[in-house]
Amino acid sequence: MAYITQAVSLTAVAALNGGDCGKGCAPGTRATFAAVSTAVSGGAPYLYVNAHDGAHDQWEALALAGWAHNNPTDVFGFQDFIMVVNGEEALLLARSVDGGKSVTYLAGNTDMAMHPPLAGDMLTPDKQVLVGKDGYICLSTDHGDTWQTVDAGVASGGDDLTQVRICRQNPAVLYASGANGAIAASYNGGYAWVPLTSPSGNNITALEVLHENEILVGTDTLELWHSTDGGETWIKQADLPSLPTAGSIVALFCCACGAVEKHGVCYAVAADSSIAAEHRIYRNAGWGSGQWEIETGCASLPAKPADLAAAHNNLALVVGGNGTTTGFVGLLS
Repeated sequence: MAYITQAVSLTAVAALNGGDCGKGCAPGTRATFAAVSTAVSGGAPYLYVNAHDGAHDQWEALALAGWAHNNPTDVFGFQDFIMVVNGEEALLLARSVDGGKSVTYLAGNTDMAMHPPLAGDMLTPDKQVLVGKDGYICLSTDHGDTWQTVDAGVASGGDDLTQVRICRQNPAVLYASGANGAIAASYNGGYAWVPLTSPSGNNITALEVLHENEILVGTDTLELWHSTDGGETWIKQADLPSLPTAGSIVALFCCACGAVEKHGVCYAVAADSSIAAEHRIYRNAGWGSGQWEIETGCASLPAKPADLAAAHNNLALVVGGNGTTTGFVGLLS
């Protein structure tokens, strides 16, 4: 792993044209990543874009000057279309349609102002989904100009939702998860949601959809759960080696091997509850089943990890920091 120390703490990262990971980059095309940072020295946070496979000297930075002092919680997108979530600001969203060269700030709808979004996802610019405080879920089909509230916290029992994922193989299927083990699914493109049996009463801090009926979740007690029947039943994964004594699974990401279903690599990121401690990245070559191993060269991370995104089986980025002015980008290749 190659590390890049940044003067800011990075909070989220996304692959924008993920090749084998489902966002269609043609053979030979370089992968594009976007990352967001905390506010810098009391000023604005930043959006970073890298269109060169995550190479350390190829990051372009844009100050999100419309946000004064608050920290973004998520970034997601497709190719040149990028959306950043910041539920602490009056203008909740920042949208770029030119690959991070400029942004427009969006207010969302009335429900979002009262129940701010925390995370989002999209497979194409045609539809975005946001989840957030009190379990509210909103959809947009016009690139974020307008938003429809599709669930007012019913499916989550009113608990905050902090992750949402669209199934790459079948975009009609979505899953969302969050506080107190809340987990819900939609089978009609996000317009109606149903609660699922939770594997744990602990906070779900990471979510990945492997297939329309197969999901992985991680918790703030370092548990990793796997379901192959759409969340009806769950199998707790064997303890990951050399786990921190306390902390959270903060990110999960799986990459299919081309068009071959249920064959690919999954990554899991474990963050110790202490900033200066032993954090871990794990790799699983069995599509979420079987043995998880510490990623080669990643026995210890330089700061607390926050997120991971992969463009294909052998190209991933992990980002993090100390929450203020010390951060890192780690390139796995």
